[in-house]
This record gives sequence, structure tokens and C-alpha cells, in this order.
Amino acid sequence: AALCEKTSVCHPDILEAPEVRWFGTVGRSMFTLFAVMTTEGWVEVARHTCRTHPAMWVFFVLYIIFTNWSLLNLVTGIILDHLLKITYQDELEKVK
Repeated sequence: AALCEKTSVCHPDILEAPEVRWFGTVGRSMFTLFAVMTTEGWVEVARHTCRTHPAMWVFFVLYIIFTNWSLLNLVTGIILDHLLKITYQDELEKVK
């Protein structure tokens, strides 16, 4: 769609290109990166993108590693925080 704004006539193949479908707008880009983070269909996105931009494989690998590591740490932190609150409440009840 961004390519069509610069020209008066837009070729239909441009609108159907996978890169435009996945990264054509900010919303589509965010959804695509969310899907890549969850590893749902990331291989197809990475393969098509790496055909035109070969160095993008580094981004996809680092993005998946970083987001999954961050998400794992977040979930672990929430579980441990909840566990510590329960333990603290149990100790307070024992003291009373």
C-alpha cells in the first residue's frame, strides 16, 4: 500500500506480495511480529523476507530468542511473586 501512494497506478501483484501482507502497515507488522514471537508461521515469514533481505535471519533468530526469554522470565517472576505472597501469608497465620 505504501508503494501505491507514491505512484498513480498500483499493480495488483504489489498488494498481494507477502511482505506487504505481513508488513504493509504498522498494525500488520505488529501482528506479524506477535505471530513470530509465538512461533506460529514464523518459518514462512522468515523465508519470504530472507529471500529479499538475506541478513534478516539474524533479526528473526535474535527476536525469537529475546522475546521468548523475556516472556519466560515474566511468567516465572509472576509465579514466584505469587508463591512468596502465599508463603508470607501462611507465616503470618502461624504467628497469630
